[in-house]
Amino acid sequence: MKGKVFGVALVFALLFALMVSVSCSSSNPVEPVPTVGPVLGPYSFETNLQGWGNIENMSTGFTVSSTYAYAGTKSMDVAASFDSTATNGRSAMVSVTTAAKNLTGKCIYARIYVPSTWPLAGSAAGGAKLFTISGSASYAEGPDYNFFPGQWIEVHQNAAQITDPATVVKVGINAYVDGGWTGTASSDLFVDSVEIGPLFVEGAYNFATNHTACWQHQAPSYDATTGISWSTTEGTGSMKVSAVFDASHTQINLLRELKGNTSFNTSTISCKIKAPAAV
Repeated sequence: MKGKVFGVALVFALLFALMVSVSCSSSNPVEPVPTVGPVLGPYSFETNLQGWGNIENMSTGFTVSSTYAYAGTKSMDVAASFDSTATNGRSAMVSVTTAAKNLTGKCIYARIYVPSTWPLAGSAAGGAKLFTISGSASYAEGPDYNFFPGQWIEVHQNAAQITDPATVVKVGINAYVDGGWTGTASSDLFVDSVEIGPLFVEGAYNFATNHTACWQHQAPSYDATTGISWSTTEGTGSMKVSAVFDASHTQINLLRELKGNTSFNTSTISCKIKAPAAV
């Protein structure tokens, strides 16, 4: 019973935290324009690759691109060519080697975008996770986060998920397709705003800083969402949800995956906002 009361309270708290922009028309929702905001660092890829130069498994190349950007105007475009018959053929890795960094009490954040043209859909779309090398070549990974083609996702790796957070010498991203997928597929994915910040705590969604990529909108036939962005119009920051309601698209559906946190007995938080009665 306590869990149900907590869940209801959480949904209402989220609803009050959202600032919803609504317009009414008969057009269908379209793929959202990727969020553009202040440049985040230390790796923003605004002028160059900033030392990122290691590719492994099925990564075939990378470059600075202006096609998509989470913040600023540029991101790192990583080309991948998956082949389920090859060794590690479902994985594409890219990383940067640095002087030893002390990440004790910190968290690594990265934002990743796969376009709606991503050749794999549904559960086979796969996902991504951060990884680090620290100490005496000790490899460690953060939690897995699912891809939502056409939307940015945010991945994290807290200090507790790093073998020796005081001596981190490599930070990387492992993007992959589902382990049960077979075949070949090629596409690009985009990485932006890889930064070192405070420890990430699930549920701390006041949006004072731009963590809107923690949230995705679902795509059932009735979903009216057209975009999610970060706004400073209200207070120090908020998540702005844009939607086009009509007779067929009557709700906004927002979803946040919960990973690496045992204080929740569920893998996701979700909330729904129904259309105004006049629609």
